[in-house]
Amino acid sequence: MGIYITSDANASGSITVGSQTIPFTVTPNNVTEKFIGNASCTTCSASSGSVYLTQTDGIAIGAAIHVTANNPVVVYAHIIHSSRSGATLVLPTPVWGKQYMVPSYKSIGTGLGEGHGAITIVAKDTNTTVQITPTARFFNSTRTQLTPYTITLANPGDVYEVQFEQDADISGTMVQSVSTGSGCKKIAVFSSTDWSAFGCTNASSGDNLYQQLFPTGAWGKSFLTAPAKTRTSDIVRVFVLDPTTVVTKTENGITTTLTGLVNNSFYEYTTGNPTYIQANKIASVVQYFTTESCQNNATIGDPEMVVINPVEQTINNITVFSAHQNWVPPGQSAITNCYLNIIIPTVAAPSFKINGNSPTGSFIPIPGTSYSYLQEDVTNITISNPVQNLKADSNFIAIAYGFGKVESYGYNAGTNVIDLTQGLLIQNPYNTTSSSATCTGTPFSFAVKYPYQPLSITWDFGNDPHLSPNTAIGPINNPVADSSFIDNNSGKTIYVYKLPGTHTYNATGAYTVTVTSNNPTSDGCSGDQQQSYTINVYEPPVANFGLVTSGCLSDSVHFTDSSNANGRTLTQWHWSFGDNTIDSVQNPVKKYTTAGNYTVQLIAINDIGCYADTTRPLAISATPVVKFGVSDTTCLSSILSFTDSTSIASGTILNWYWDYGDGKKDTLTAAANRLHAYTQTGTDSVTLKVVSNTGCTVSYGKMLTISPYPSVGFVLPEVCINDRNVQFADTSSIADGTQGQFSYAWSFASAGTAPSPTPVTAITKNPTVQFTAAGNYYITDTVTSNKGCRAYLSQPFTVNGSIPQAAFTIAGAPLCSNDSVHLTNLSSVDFGSITKLEIYWDYINKPSQKLTDDTPAINKVYANLYTNFQQPATQNFQVRVFAYSGISCVSVKDTFITITASPMVQFTTLPGICYTASPRQITQATETGNVPGAFSYYGNGPV
Repeated sequence: MGIYITSDANASGSITVGSQTIPFTVTPNNVTEKFIGNASCTTCSASSGSVYLTQTDGIAIGAAIHVTANNPVVVYAHIIHSSRSGATLVLPTPVWGKQYMVPSYKSIGTGLGEGHGAITIVAKDTNTTVQITPTARFFNSTRTQLTPYTITLANPGDVYEVQFEQDADISGTMVQSVSTGSGCKKIAVFSSTDWSAFGCTNASSGDNLYQQLFPTGAWGKSFLTAPAKTRTSDIVRVFVLDPTTVVTKTENGITTTLTGLVNNSFYEYTTGNPTYIQANKIASVVQYFTTESCQNNATIGDPEMVVINPVEQTINNITVFSAHQNWVPPGQSAITNCYLNIIIPTVAAPSFKINGNSPTGSFIPIPGTSYSYLQEDVTNITISNPVQNLKADSNFIAIAYGFGKVESYGYNAGTNVIDLTQGLLIQNPYNTTSSSATCTGTPFSFAVKYPYQPLSITWDFGNDPHLSPNTAIGPINNPVADSSFIDNNSGKTIYVYKLPGTHTYNATGAYTVTVTSNNPTSDGCSGDQQQSYTINVYEPPVANFGLVTSGCLSDSVHFTDSSNANGRTLTQWHWSFGDNTIDSVQNPVKKYTTAGNYTVQLIAINDIGCYADTTRPLAISATPVVKFGVSDTTCLSSILSFTDSTSIASGTILNWYWDYGDGKKDTLTAAANRLHAYTQTGTDSVTLKVVSNTGCTVSYGKMLTISPYPSVGFVLPEVCINDRNVQFADTSSIADGTQGQFSYAWSFASAGTAPSPTPVTAITKNPTVQFTAAGNYYITDTVTSNKGCRAYLSQPFTVNGSIPQAAFTIAGAPLCSNDSVHLTNLSSVDFGSITKLEIYWDYINKPSQKLTDDTPAINKVYANLYTNFQQPATQNFQVRVFAYSGISCVSVKDTFITITASPMVQFTTLPGICYTASPRQITQATETGNVPGAFSYYGNGPV
């Protein structure tokens, strides 16, 4: 036999096999394997001789295998020998019961001397009396056939086994503990066969069945089944205590009522589909895998029997062992394929994990229900690690099974086994479960529930030093129930008796409380009944939370629970926000209605009602109203004024953050107006952000357009006093091209004693002004853009006198036609300056050709080159000069000049000559214009 021990925590303990003790340790989510066998087993930790059951009807003294541990563990037992195997989940003694109905199956086609069903009963207390009501004939017994009988197990660990005739179906056999004056004692019951083959008429190969049974107190009303992977069909039996129980089956979305009750004990059907079973009274469901040959040899694996737990007993965290042949002694097993069947509420299916990972298979909805099922092949992971930790957000049903050539194993992977009609209750204000568990430092009340009204109750705490108070209480005679209710499973009235006062454990661990009650009923268990209950004490949760707040009254606060459940599950959260409001969600969102300082409290509660609390301060201020104003004009490089008018109704503002949008920022700790100048035109986003004493941050912004200044320009007219209407021409422009929207302000100011002109100011673009006296003035043109940006230009201006005097000289004689004539200006005016000269070089012949100079000056020289001529000998030209001191003030002077003809010389190339040659006459030069004159030669050689 293999004994496999797993746990979700570090644990150590021992396995007692007769007089032999096997120590063990197990680490979280791993498996410890210990094997028990005969002398030929070289890998076994103990001999099986003292616990091997050979009796067909008898008691083996101390033959039970006893497993104890310092922390909760899960134990599986696996019978293996030469390709025969059977496995079961081993139930801890606290969940043993007093009444059982035995499931099994009739073998078809047997081996020599095989096919016997057997019932095995184990006692945990002294003088345990058990009644067996068989439904089949005995194999080798002197007892009266088919007649109820009793046996007594005198010692803890005594084992009774009875075998039945070959190929008999012992299903429906009742086994129950009965009182002999000291109350009923809890027992464990196993159903097994030494060989079974079934599923079709020609079933040939077989395997043994082996399951520890659930007591009837742990039966339920709702069950779900899923077909075994690789199988075409399975057999399902539904066992009932009361023959009047109505059982329905939902398959493929169609619900039918089961009929054909066998031996007043069970209904049977065969299916290859998932099914949903409901009963109006408590029932039990067993799923059977059939003989390999009955599957048309389409798959491997022989018969197996698995007890399916009711929905009422499901859990959400299971550590299971998959019995691949790699993990048993060599040559003892042919198991090569390992599987898990999982049935879970459809909404929780995505949360299901195997060893922290999502399954490789897919969940399939079960028609007509809110559940889905998974057939997961774990063969590959089992080869390297036979342990699978199964976990989900919701409770689920799980069975583990495996197939090999003519061999199989299967068992319920994990379940609650709670007697729903009686038991110990741990009560505190927040307890949400019926488990016997609490936490250190958590005050609670003891209570017990019964399906009867006891005559007395006695509490024994064993003077446990970890419990306060710890003295025994009772007997409490004729106790009065604090409450009662109808149990939905059994239909019985359940009475609850609460022990006054509270108790507290100061250390984690498993502790025992014994409750003795006197049962006045005649149900076979009358008299004193002593029940020992294990109280599991855990570390309490540690409450903690975070919050995200802007500090602003206008915004919601987001609270996030970060409590440590210390290995359990948090199920409740009680929030108090300090303003007489509460919430119960895990991560609430709260919006306060009044600013102020608050203390927020969280009470974090786990699944067994243990709680812890913590508080945090929270300050909420009114939301600041952020505002600021800006100068009316926003011109380039001008100093703009930003006026802060921010306010807050309650609380204070700690910081002001100015962002001018041009890369420049200011950080202030007090309100203050700001001055700032921009160096570039364009659009800038100006933002003021303020932060209150609670961190409430509010921003306000404005878009500013920084505009350019006008580039001011105007043309000064050149005038004299006789020019009555003088017009000034504005030439101003602006970078944004909006000069068409300029406004103007002109000023015409006298620079001395001269009388003011008319008008003195003007607002037109190109104004006209009348001056009454020659003199010096200042002209100012102020230009304003459409954005209010103002610029000006001031220039001195002279109104010239009205009496100009044209004068000039012509530089020396003779004046030759091939050289320029130079005229020197000597013109003047009685006040001011000559503003313009007009020079006509040939006024008679070319009166329309003139040289105009708008910037004349005294002694300024002008040049003109007349046409070069050779004939006649001279030509005369009239030179006329107009000198202006304004538009209408002008003086004229004429002079006649004589231009002399210039010779036209031709000089052909000289022929070469030797250096030593005699001098020669040069004849190559000629005058071609017939202008008389003398030749003159010059050069760098002798002439």
